[in-house]
Amino acid sequence: MQEDLKLTMDHFLMIELLRLCDNVTIPKVLARFRLHQNSKTVADGQLNFRLERMRKLREVSFISDFITKTELQQENISILLRCASEERVSESVRWFPYYAEAFIISPGLTMVAVIRRSALGQSVKTNLLYVQQLIQTARVRL
Repeated sequence: MQEDLKLTMDHFLMIELLRLCDNVTIPKVLARFRLHQNSKTVADGQLNFRLERMRKLREVSFISDFITKTELQQENISILLRCASEERVSESVRWFPYYAEAFIISPGLTMVAVIRRSALGQSVKTNLLYVQQLIQTARVRL
């Protein structure tokens, strides 16, 4: 049992079982689960689940068998920036550690993600879509 986990114990137990045991796919639902108001995932928030999972996945030695380092970094940064944006809504400075952690993971990828989420990034995206429409219109006319 991994006592450092609060929300993702079952998730990492399953990862470990899949890694250690032979697997067979059965095309039938054998079990289900539901989220209810008293479950830790609902009470603590889905974002906290993703944050804990992200931090623990960095420690998993065989993760590179399934996902590239860049993909993992991008996912980590996405989660951290989402946490930061939720904290910024409350107008506290609790968002800062999320940005700091994202920049430690990858300064370049974090800057790209921050710009994409910013008003400038949205403006650039809108302008690029407009340019693409102009190009399509020009092609149709030719």
